[in-house]
Amino acid sequence: MENKEKKKRLSYNEKLNEAIKHLVNYQFELNGYNLTYEDVLKIEKWFNEYTTTPEKGDEFKTYGVKYLMKYLKMRKYRAETEMSWFILGWGLREITETL
Repeated sequence: MENKEKKKRLSYNEKLNEAIKHLVNYQFELNGYNLTYEDVLKIEKWFNEYTTTPEKGDEFKTYGVKYLMKYLKMRKYRAETEMSWFILGWGLREITETL
């Protein structure tokens, strides 16, 4: 009989860290940047270099709320609050085109 390794169950904080990495990666992918969470950690002042549009920002926030509700089993209000904090700390700067 084979000795099957038990997969360690992630703690809530470990799952939260995984969610942050996933959301950072998804945010860059959504906006057409070929970057990952690990890349961003190496770039000083990355938040000044990369931007998003209000439409993409709204799309990302909607995705993030649904993701947090499913992956971390958060209620909608808490997921919306967490996404607001996430965007404040990790979100791309929104730009609007002026005519």
